Order: sequence, then C-alpha cells, then structure tokens
Amino acid sequence: MYLKPITFAALGLAMSVGSAIAATFPEIVFDAGASSITVTPNIDIGTSVVTGTFLDNGFPWTPTSSTDTLEIAEFIEWEINGDLGLQSFGVTAELKFSAPNSATGGATGSGRAGTIRTFFGSISGGKLNWDNDGEGEINFGTFGVLDFALADTEPNFFSYTVGVGNKVTTGATFSGDELAPVPLPASALLLLAGLGGLAGMRRKKS
Repeated sequence: MYLKPITFAALGLAMSVGSAIAATFPEIVFDAGASSITVTPNIDIGTSVVTGTFLDNGFPWTPTSSTDTLEIAEFIEWEINGDLGLQSFGVTAELKFSAPNSATGGATGSGRAGTIRTFFGSISGGKLNWDNDGEGEINFGTFGVLDFALADTEPNFFSYTVGVGNKVTTGATFSGDELAPVPLPASALLLLAGLGGLAGMRRKKS
C-alpha cells in the first residue's frame, strides 16, 4: 500500500536525474599559453614590429546546447612598436584547447601597419584581414565540433597614441556544431536501473 507514492517519487527522480545529466555539455577550455600568433613580414622598412597575443577571455565555457554560441569582444591583443617604419605582413593563428580533450584549429590572414614616433607620442595605423573571414573549426572527436570566426580590425589597426606602445584588441565568435552532451555516468545508469526496477515491482504487484 506504501509502494505507490514511493514508485511515483522514484519515477520522478529518475526522470529528473536522466534529464539533467543528458542536457549537460562538456566544459570547453582554451589554452591561451599554448596557442600562438606568428607574424611574418613581407615588406619590412624601418623599425615597426607587429605582434599578436591571445587573451584568456571567455573561457572556460560550458555550452547549454549543441549549437550554443559564445561571443568574445576582446580575444586577441595586437601591438605595434618602433620609432619609424612600415610593415606588410602575413599572420598565422593557432588555437589550442585542452578540454574536453586536446584539439587545435588555425587561421591565416594578412595586414599592413606603420608607425612614426614624435615628441608628443606616436602615430600608427594599418589594417588586418583574416582569410575566409577568419573561420575555422576545432574538432573534439566524440564531443563534436566547435566553429570559430576571428574578427578583422575595424576600422583601423591603430591610431594616434600619447605614450609608449600602441595596442588594439579584436574579438572572436565560437559556435557549437552539433556538440555532444556528456555521456551518462555509470553510477547514474545504475541509479536509473534501480529506480526502474522499483517501478517494475510496483506494476507486478498491481
């Protein structure tokens, strides 16, 4: 006579546990320290030097659906140094992730930048454009694919700055491409099986 409320409670718990676990997606961790940006001069006149550095913003990130999107306003910091010069360059970005497993993706682009240092500071300008809109993908194997798009510099690379060092940041967008949920743990499967058995006993008794 007391099995009925227990059975319904067991079924409700089983459904809530199964639903919660099935909807859990893996944490995605970007490794800014292991990632790299390589700037290769094509034309290098004077002392201008352009460098790029990944910022560890927006991560770790846990998607809430298989196609969830993460937008990061400041993902790469660009800097130009030098007293007087002009540089035309190619750029290669390598993005490394450490979770849910080790994976790598990349993008290439090109740009130009120049700088003039004065008594009042420095004047610099230029432009960076990624090939194919900076798009690429990170393949996590059984956990699915994460698409990304790196942003160009808009509207200009740098502008007049008082002081030493000229910097600008660019963003990135990450989008799930059928990311897979975290598999149901063995302990949860045993719990669900036990609760299901309890419900079966109630039906048999009825």
